[in-house]
Order: sequence, then structure tokens, then C-alpha cells
Amino acid sequence: MVGCLAHVKRGFADAIKSLSKDEQKRTASYEGVQFCDAIFHIDKKFNDYTPAERKQKRLTLLKPVMAAFYDWLIGMQANALPKSYLSNAVNYTLNQWTYLENVLLDGRLELTNNRAERSIRPFTIGRKNWVMHNTPEGATASAMIYSLTESAKSNQLKPYNYLVYILKEMSNTDLVNHPELIDQFLPWSKTLSSDCYKTN
Repeated sequence: MVGCLAHVKRGFADAIKSLSKDEQKRTASYEGVQFCDAIFHIDKKFNDYTPAERKQKRLTLLKPVMAAFYDWLIGMQANALPKSYLSNAVNYTLNQWTYLENVLLDGRLELTNNRAERSIRPFTIGRKNWVMHNTPEGATASAMIYSLTESAKSNQLKPYNYLVYILKEMSNTDLVNHPELIDQFLPWSKTLSSDCYKTN
């Protein structure tokens, strides 16, 4: 699980958005925004790296900046006015810190969940028209289908073919006694039917 740095930045940015540019630069919240921007700027340089190379660069260049950000947050937590925008942003960031640090563990991980949010935007826009969202069960069922569909698309699969395949094959698989067999149905499994894959 990875925290979203975009949400962290938004908390600090919201605290100063009503101020002029000159006034913003004199606030502690502006420092929070600057830390976030610095992390984004450093990580952007690694876009074309392999996951292994990106992990190493993050440990070398990103980790010290994140450590400085954490130290700053601890200091702000002790001094910020309770329930202020700054205090809320600081506390939110510290509560997410364990998850934010997880980007240092694997070069495939991203600093934000923006990609996932973009993927579900079409469903969010249309859901008012879909009666199946009227119950918690309907919302849960649709969330599962959307997750499977977007995961299939992200792994260059044909969503419809993939769904048909797993619904047919999983019904004949003893997942209760052999839960490890679920791996063969994941979108990145090498044992999927050839019908599931897109043809270029």
C-alpha cells in the first residue's frame, strides 16, 4: 500500500490558496508544498529508468529529502495551531507516512494514485445513471468489475474475454482448499488463455 503525495500536497496548498504569492512564501504551509514539489521533481528524473534503477536512485536521492520532510513535519506538529489547515495537513501526512515511504521499497511504485483515479473517472461520471449502485452490494459488485476491467486493460488484455475466462475457469477451481491457485487468474499470469490478449 502506497500513500499519495498529491493528496499530501493538496492539504498544504489548500491552506494558502487564498493568499497572494508573496504572502504564501512567508507561511509554513508553503514549505510543505515546496517539500512535495522537490520530491516530485527528483522522482520525475527517473521516469525512463528500470524499476531496479529507479529504486536505487530513490534510495540515494529521494530518501534524504523525505527524511528532511519528516523532520520538518515533526517540528510543525509541535508548533501548529490545533485544527488549523496547517495542523490538519501535517497530521494527515504523518498518519500516511508509513505508506508514503513504501515508494522506496520498489521502483515500480508511484508517488501518487493519479493513474488509478483517472481510470475510474468515467465510472464516477456515469454512476448516477446506474441503478445497481443503489445498494452497498451493488456498489461492491460494480467496484469489483471495474477493478478487474481496469487491471485487464493495464495488462494489455481484452477485458470482456478476460472476464469470461476467469468466470468460467474459477468456477471449476478449488480455491477454498488451494487458495494459491488464484495466482493463475491474475491479469499478469502467464497461463491465461490466448483469447485474453490483445493483438497488435
